[in-house]
Amino acid sequence: MPFVQTIFSPLTVARKLAWDRILMDMKENPALFKQALDVITETTVNFVEANVNADVDGFFFATQCATTELLTEEECKEFGVSYDLKVIESYNQATFLNIAHMHGDRIMFDLIEKYPVNVLNWHDRWVSPSLAEARSKTDKCLLGGIRELVAP
Repeated sequence: MPFVQTIFSPLTVARKLAWDRILMDMKENPALFKQALDVITETTVNFVEANVNADVDGFFFATQCATTELLTEEECKEFGVSYDLKVIESYNQATFLNIAHMHGDRIMFDLIEKYPVNVLNWHDRWVSPSLAEARSKTDKCLLGGIRELVAP
């Protein structure tokens, strides 16, 4: 049975640390914000390395920021994609089951589906694309099909 470790994108980690203040920081001081993303990326890569050394079989790479509710596609490319790829490239040759999870309502599926992972995951019962629509866009394995329920 494969063991898959969850990790978050550097931009998601930044948002968990500072919440939506990152949106202001990106605009007011992008160079300083990118320095912070570099540190988060390096820390994440170090965590990945420790997990690879512990023989994990893959990673569940979650991004909660690749959504047009939060960013434009250009902002996501500038502050997300290159950092995401540094993390993913640190493990994708050493592990065999690597998943990209896109969290949110208006996900940037067409951007994230290009990531070098085996599996794509998102809340397919709540947001576009449907599994059928996604199948027409990619030949990667699609992980979905469960409709989450919110507890009363």
